[in-house]
Amino acid sequence: MDKATTASSLSFAARIKLGFGLPVVLIVAFMGWLWFANGEIGVRAEQMRSTGLQRMLGSKEMDKQVVQVQQFLTDASATRTPEGEGSWKEAEAARQQFLQLLDGFESVYRQQNDQEMTRQLKELRQRFDAFYTEGVSMARAYVSNGTEAGNVVMEKFDASSLELQRVLEPFVAHELADGNLSMATVSAQSQWVRWCGMGLGLALVLVTLLTGVQIVRSTLCQLGGEPALTVEIAQRIARGDLASQIKLQTGDNTSLLAAMGVMQESIRSLVVDARMLAQAAMEGRLAVRADAARHQGDFFAIVQGINETLNNVAGPVHEVKRVVSALANGDMGQAITLDCQGDFDELKRAINSTINRLAGTIEQVSQAADALGNAATQVSMTAQSLSQSSSEQAASVEQTTASIEQMTASITQNTQNATVTDTMASRSAVEAGDGGAAMRDAVAAMRQIAKRIDVIDEIAYRTDLLALNAAIEAARAGAQGSGFAVVATEVGKLAARSQAAALEISKLTGDGVGRAEKAGELLAAMLPSIQKTSALVQEIFCASQEQSNGVGQINSAMGQLNMVAQQNAAASEELAAIAKEMTSQAAQLQELMAFFDTNRADEAAW
Repeated sequence: MDKATTASSLSFAARIKLGFGLPVVLIVAFMGWLWFANGEIGVRAEQMRSTGLQRMLGSKEMDKQVVQVQQFLTDASATRTPEGEGSWKEAEAARQQFLQLLDGFESVYRQQNDQEMTRQLKELRQRFDAFYTEGVSMARAYVSNGTEAGNVVMEKFDASSLELQRVLEPFVAHELADGNLSMATVSAQSQWVRWCGMGLGLALVLVTLLTGVQIVRSTLCQLGGEPALTVEIAQRIARGDLASQIKLQTGDNTSLLAAMGVMQESIRSLVVDARMLAQAAMEGRLAVRADAARHQGDFFAIVQGINETLNNVAGPVHEVKRVVSALANGDMGQAITLDCQGDFDELKRAINSTINRLAGTIEQVSQAADALGNAATQVSMTAQSLSQSSSEQAASVEQTTASIEQMTASITQNTQNATVTDTMASRSAVEAGDGGAAMRDAVAAMRQIAKRIDVIDEIAYRTDLLALNAAIEAARAGAQGSGFAVVATEVGKLAARSQAAALEISKLTGDGVGRAEKAGELLAAMLPSIQKTSALVQEIFCASQEQSNGVGQINSAMGQLNMVAQQNAAASEELAAIAKEMTSQAAQLQELMAFFDTNRADEAAW
């Protein structure tokens, strides 16, 4: 009873040391003895391997080399192989191998000072030399002199072979007997060590079993149950299975299982609070908190840490909600001002930067819309002015055409009345001078038209640049600027069409100016001829014909000029309609941008 009480009062480490100390001491002693015995066996085995086994193998190899020499010399005799080739070389190699092994044995027995074995080896060498010499003679006789001569020498070779075997066989038998004796000695010693080891091992097992039983009984009391049950419960808790109930023995409050039960209950309470907080967070109820006072130690720190984490998460979330709600209502003057850290600080900076960039983009779009509206107004005014100028030009061209038709009639009349007096010729000269002045006026008007067309071309070029800038700004605005991108594309197309029409009008006007100048030159050339009509009626008649042809060309050129003027008027009206449409689209874009309040928040909050 006292012994049991003393054993149970020892600590677990003391029982382990006591239970395993004695077996360890016995194992160390057993291993020391086994080491010594195996060392002895190892020494004998090494001796047997280095001397006995090698000598056994060497003696067998010598016997083999004798057979090889005999076989190779016989092959040389049978195949008539020339000396120095094939079987001759192989027989010589076998001879050298035999002599090398023989030298090894002589060295061993000389070191052992074994006179008898040394004498036997000397006799063996003599018999082998005689055997090899007779064998070579036999092979030479067969190769050089034929079968009959070889058969005669073969008898001597067989006799020397028998003499060699008479000496070699006892030597080989002696070496094999020594090797077997060494192996038997090592085997007997190894068997004795094996039986002694088994006896000591059984004694060690018995002591270990008795000690283990005592350790198991005391360990089970401290564990509170089987170790497998303890491991199973620990694994369940490690896997997060806290629903199982731990069954304890009656009155057990100090065992490992009892402590694990308390631990399981504490973890279960921690998990309940953590699950409640996680569920509330997933449902968006960020104001829910757990009662950290229900826990102790690190569990209290965990619950308190989760509560603090939710507090730190809820603040930035509410700030983001406030700013995004303001942004949805078009108010871009709000910013996140809450002090944040880590990823929340990066989120705060990203949202503030996004609102700032969006406000800047919308301001630029509004400015571009205002600029587009102003440009469209200017284009509309210029188009109206161009339309009025084109109408006046068309009226001037019609008047000029009528004048030229009158001049044509006059010239025709002059041609028919070539014999009219000098007074009539002078009158024609006056009319020709008036026609020249009208032609100069037409040339001046056409040049003014060309200048106005250049103005239209410049306006179309600038409108195209404005449309390109508007498209770039719309692309920067993303999805909100897609509508404005369509308007900018249409404005670009209209500007391109206006520029093409202006180029075509400019080309036609240039052609008209050239032809009008040519007509003026013809009229100037007519005037001297008319002045000479009083003296040279015949020359007047010829000149009148030339004037009639020239006036026909002028009449055709004026028709083309009239057509160009009409086209200019139509293009001007179309440009005015396009400018009006641009003004309407710019007003719609400004109305869309007016929804956003781009008063920016304080930059310090970002």
